[in-house]
Amino acid sequence: HSGVQTNLVGGYFVDENTGYAVGGGGVIVKTTDGARFEQLDLITRNDIPVGLSEIYCLSADECWLTGGGEIVYHTTNGGEDWEELDTGNTVASLGGIYFVDEEKGWVAGQQTIRHTNDTGATWATDTTDISGRTGLIPVAFVRDVHFAGNAGYAVGDEGLILRYGEPTACSAPRHHGRRRR
Repeated sequence: HSGVQTNLVGGYFVDENTGYAVGGGGVIVKTTDGARFEQLDLITRNDIPVGLSEIYCLSADECWLTGGGEIVYHTTNGGEDWEELDTGNTVASLGGIYFVDEEKGWVAGQQTIRHTNDTGATWATDTTDISGRTGLIPVAFVRDVHFAGNAGYAVGDEGLILRYGEPTACSAPRHHGRRRR
């Protein structure tokens, strides 16, 4: 048990012993033995706890967080300190996050996918065509992004799947498949 009384909605383990979980109220918990969790300092903006949605780690020390708004958070010291980075795209919430190395990464949320090639100093919007929906919601929301080998995929509402080519090229995604109602 984590020892916190909030919903934990994202987690990442770098090995069988070291991992993190994040959730509402800016909560981050960490384990280094796979059994006992310690709560790290809360993530806040203007002294208000941020609802966190996802964490992705490159190592036990270097991790990235997403949550409410256009801000991502980055640590290089195992969660002792978190740097706040603005992706430059105002959204209610970023969900998915994935980094292929220390410099190149993607975030996904609502109708947007953004990427960085410089450890989050600058962000660019990836062109997607997810508008023109036939359901009650006018656009599909992108929920998560992940890379495997040379292919990247973003997934979202109503069966949305977008496929990327070579991850280091930051090429625009193309529709791989989509289910319509």
